[in-house]
Amino acid sequence: MYEMHRGFTLLELMIVVAIIGILATVSLPAYQNYSARSKMSEVLLALSACRTNITETVQSTSSLPLGGQWACESRSGAPVSQYVESVETSDEGAVRARMRNINAAVDGQYVVIRPWPDINRSGVIQAGDYVSLWDCGPAATNTVDISAMLPTSCRASAADIGATSGWASGS
Repeated sequence: MYEMHRGFTLLELMIVVAIIGILATVSLPAYQNYSARSKMSEVLLALSACRTNITETVQSTSSLPLGGQWACESRSGAPVSQYVESVETSDEGAVRARMRNINAAVDGQYVVIRPWPDINRSGVIQAGDYVSLWDCGPAATNTVDISAMLPTSCRASAADIGATSGWASGS
């Protein structure tokens, strides 16, 4: 006897295509969020280089420099890296990085780290202090909330970071 082998029916193929479409719809935004969060690690790396320099300067000098003179800022308007447009410092020793090429929602926004002389966030750092705490989070001046893109260790509120002044890139 001859038995005829048949392939998939049109209905079965349409069900498979629908399932693949649903999976793609669910996974694509999650992948884009993951991709943006992984790019943020380079932004934090640019900030940490400045953090080391500021900590050493605070502990080893008798007078602290003004914003833009901490010797770790980006110079001449050249981008720092693929995802960091600029690095600036303030009079208080805070550092902020302007992001680029991450995604449309985050580009042009800032991430800020700020040193504190104690865990109570009382006062500003002085020459000879021991920097015991660094707050990290989105800048208060951002037009978009980027907290979800930052790692959980870098989600301090604008109130925690406090007011900063004298931002200068040193260029």
